[in-house]
Amino acid sequence: MPTPLLFLRSVMHCVACLVLCAVFNLSHAGSVKVAFINPDRPGNPFWDQVNTVMQAAADDLDLELQIVFAEEDRYQSIHLLKELITSGNKPDYLVFMFQHGAGLKLLRLAEQEQIRSIMINTDIPSEWQDKVGAPRQHFKHWLGHLHPDDQLAGQLLMDTLAEQAASALPAKPQRGVVALSGSHDSSAAQKRNQGLQESLQNQPNLTLNQLVFSQWRADLASQQAARLLTRYPQSQILWAASDQMALAAAHELQLDGIQPGKDILLGGIDWTPAGIKAMREGLLHASVGGHFAEGAWALVLIHDYHHGHDFADLGLEFLTPMAVMTPANQDLFEPTLSTGNWQPFHFRQLLRSHHPKRRYEFSLQAILATAAASAP
Repeated sequence: MPTPLLFLRSVMHCVACLVLCAVFNLSHAGSVKVAFINPDRPGNPFWDQVNTVMQAAADDLDLELQIVFAEEDRYQSIHLLKELITSGNKPDYLVFMFQHGAGLKLLRLAEQEQIRSIMINTDIPSEWQDKVGAPRQHFKHWLGHLHPDDQLAGQLLMDTLAEQAASALPAKPQRGVVALSGSHDSSAAQKRNQGLQESLQNQPNLTLNQLVFSQWRADLASQQAARLLTRYPQSQILWAASDQMALAAAHELQLDGIQPGKDILLGGIDWTPAGIKAMREGLLHASVGGHFAEGAWALVLIHDYHHGHDFADLGLEFLTPMAVMTPANQDLFEPTLSTGNWQPFHFRQLLRSHHPKRRYEFSLQAILATAAASAP
């Protein structure tokens, strides 16, 4: 039979365990669960960046983030959300990208399950706008929409490459341009193409020889770039809708004896680490980006909304700005972008709950400033 002292110790130990379990369960039950449906698979340079910045933001904001991968299958997105709902770990919030044939179904399913959602990365294609509407119009749980100014991105890239070509390449009465776009059904590709055309309209000395759709695939882009330069050997500029496609084209052209920086200038969109490294090596000459932080911004909106600071008075649709990077300003961004270390940044400083009267600044510079502001 245990002594009174041992019995007392045993009781105290049990009570301590019960208290710890209760605290853990309370903390777990109160955590905000966010699911992000990544439309691609692990290994895509752009979406890997989105994941990394989102996870850093989730850690700083004390959000429970789960990332699942649709692996380039838009219908897999619907299956993934259904799995999340029935798994016993149903999310409180959903972050996703609108895709043809899946975006509307995701909104309907999230509405049915009362899962609040934020859409990122792409605009709603015109043929879907009547059915989808605006946030909180047809779907009250669709809280907001963040998407980049893709038209401006396409224009910035073309303007920058044209300016660089004027000073770096031999002068010609007409400078030929070839272009690698994304996919026909991508609103991002469509908007970037519009920006390209707008830039060309303002520069009569530039001629678009041909634009082809590379389906966002590096292997296809490299093949098409080789064919385009065989067909239009006097082209001096290659515009690409992504860094990944631009870099694939640069490597392929090198194999064909065409030297980037001497014979042709190339640029892309996304600010991927590989693209930034290629810029340092002289293979790429411009990249437009910053929109990979949209996932983190979505988490800032979610945190504010969940804690009673709705952003509706500022608007429900936010157009996130893009910036152009060239060898001239590369040093401003490269240290963070090349390492992918976003843990030193304090996303809490971006919350509206900390500054109720402040408007959101959806820019990479705003995130970078949080580290400087917290330095001793």
